[in-house]
Amino acid sequence: MKQHVIRTREPLLGLKQALANGKVKIGVLGGSISSPSQNNSAWPDALVTWLLEKYPHVRFSVENAAAGSTGSQYALFRAQEDIIERDCDLIFIEYAVNDSIVSPEIRMRTREGLIRKIRSATKADIVIVYTFMQNMYDDMLNEQMPPSIKEFEQLAEHYGISSVWMGLHALEEVKQGRMTWAQWLPDGLHPQERGSLSYA
Repeated sequence: MKQHVIRTREPLLGLKQALANGKVKIGVLGGSISSPSQNNSAWPDALVTWLLEKYPHVRFSVENAAAGSTGSQYALFRAQEDIIERDCDLIFIEYAVNDSIVSPEIRMRTREGLIRKIRSATKADIVIVYTFMQNMYDDMLNEQMPPSIKEFEQLAEHYGISSVWMGLHALEEVKQGRMTWAQWLPDGLHPQERGSLSYA
């Protein structure tokens, strides 16, 4: 089965309007892979750098509420204060890795609750992103979707939310010799500068 890095569902109309207005606020919900880093080497930082180059007339800001060792259940309780009240134009959700240790029934409920909470309280566009952990490797090598990602995709399809499989893109770069495993995931989970550039 052909795997896709990007699945576009609904257009990002809120983001397009914000770009036209010259001011974009990006929200990030996720685990340590997406959390702010001391040397600005996380993928949200690399993404903003690219956006600034592409849209030099636009002022970008980031509300990064990602926190290590947390999943969608934590985000469900913190989203109002950490993201919704910040009036973001675009919100990234990254919990495929951290939610993988939670039962499918619980993670489906909390993920859907998070999406519904954001949708009911804001007009921000949502994009779901999938990073990588080692136990996803065998499924991906056999062109299968790891369960945590597959379940997220069911919600994305139901709610018309676009998704980006960043881990698949990075794995393809490794397979094609564009970067090494050590450049991507020196500790097996958290990307440093090169891996974050690939994700972004």
